[in-house]
Amino acid sequence: MTSLINKDDTLFLYYTTLLKGGQIDESVLQLRDEFKFEWLLRNLDLPSQLKVRNIKNELDRYVKLINMLILSYVVSTVENKMSKLEMTRNKYGKPKMLNRKYQFNISDENGLVSLAIGFNENMEAEDIGMDLANPKDIERFELSDLAHFYRKDFRGIFGDKEVEWLDQEFERLDYDKRLQLLSQCWALKESYCKYLGVGITAGMENFPFTDFTVLKNSHGDCFELSPIVSYKPLNLCLKIPESEIILSVFSHYSKVKLEKIDVKTIIDYFLNKG
Repeated sequence: MTSLINKDDTLFLYYTTLLKGGQIDESVLQLRDEFKFEWLLRNLDLPSQLKVRNIKNELDRYVKLINMLILSYVVSTVENKMSKLEMTRNKYGKPKMLNRKYQFNISDENGLVSLAIGFNENMEAEDIGMDLANPKDIERFELSDLAHFYRKDFRGIFGDKEVEWLDQEFERLDYDKRLQLLSQCWALKESYCKYLGVGITAGMENFPFTDFTVLKNSHGDCFELSPIVSYKPLNLCLKIPESEIILSVFSHYSKVKLEKIDVKTIIDYFLNKG
């Protein structure tokens, strides 16, 4: 999976989607089989199993299950053995591996699950923050003017300089680009809070972003992270291929390798592991 890539300076972004043509993928629907669903659940600790069981929406339930399995799948595949991961969480809930020095962060959005992971053990002290943002979430507010998003409805999380900069950008952008820009702003703020390990409790208004690099073209699978003025970690923003979902990641790695995993591969791995 990663054997030909230099792991010292490369962050790996894995993603999988549970939707196909807007519907739950057929390979995921096999989890309606109670035995198969329970077999996958056995790979989680009891609190995590309960969390998955308590989700009423079918898609959300399967997304949470894959969210909780993707890290184990990737680590096991990279190490070429079934890997038992021991986890802990900080006081804000951010997870960390106790028996590995890898750095990681997981996010999901609208049937898509993504894992950012670094395998350079010398970077254990450095962190990763990733977020997925869906432009449709902003459209659901049915705003008469998209500028109301940062000027009124969510004014509290945007600084004065951000509002001024967004006003300037809006003058030259069409509707779709404006929507994309707002989603990127949101993803930047959330992913940076996750990088710090504090979530949105730190207050997204404390982390302004202006003049940032526009979305990378997601054709291809290798990217360079870029600096953002006043922020220590490097950043990459891109659109997930064949999707409108925007991914933002902060890390101290200089390169990114993007790789899609078929959700069937993950499910089959755990169904057949013995």
